[in-house]
Amino acid sequence: MKKIILAFSLLTFILDGCSDSKTASCNQPTTDIKGTWYLNKWTDYHTLVFNDATVYVDNQVDTVFTLKYLIKADTLIVFAGQPTTQFKNKIVCLTKENLTVDGIGEVKETRTYSREKKEFKNE
Repeated sequence: MKKIILAFSLLTFILDGCSDSKTASCNQPTTDIKGTWYLNKWTDYHTLVFNDATVYVDNQVDTVFTLKYLIKADTLIVFAGQPTTQFKNKIVCLTKENLTVDGIGEVKETRTYSREKKEFKNE
């Protein structure tokens, strides 16, 4: 019986350690959001460029615009001008190479952006 308890305890410790390391790798400092992010897909919000307080957005047509943004805990808040009309989207994962959000602006789908620019996919 002691062997079963010891084996179960060891397995729990190993699994707990694995889940913590994955979570920790997704929780980079929010300053890591600054810079250029590519969706690498021809759609709305396909390229985002974050500066100190603004995000430049490139769309699939000739429309480009700049929004202000804030990050509170794990939430990205974007707005134009005064923050009366704002869009809140959860930052699912932020690493040095990838940014996953549960939507951006009025788009409500999970998207993963990359630092690496690739040829666009038409979808």
